[in-house]
Amino acid sequence: MDPATNDPLLALRQAIKSKTQVTYLSDNEPTASLLSATHISLGPSLSLPKSSPTRYTKPGVSNASSPADFYTLEAIYLAWLLRDAPGAEYMKQARESGLAVGF
Repeated sequence: MDPATNDPLLALRQAIKSKTQVTYLSDNEPTASLLSATHISLGPSLSLPKSSPTRYTKPGVSNASSPADFYTLEAIYLAWLLRDAPGAEYMKQARESGLAVGF
């Protein structure tokens, strides 16, 4: 079994590194926006729920034990997509994608 299928962060990293087209899915059909998606396809044979927790823990969490203690796949992917965008643009896109943002 490919370790990436059990690790959303590793799967995303491999997809980005191999330049695999990442698409959004809703009811197993492509959709244009992250907001309307239920899954993120990281290649032809792997799609994961966009809410899949990754290994990145949120700030202030000292004893991570709940999925809510970790950033989701959609949050990490959006951060990567907007890595070169100004902070205001990231905040706008995150809100439009349904992610909670704030300071």
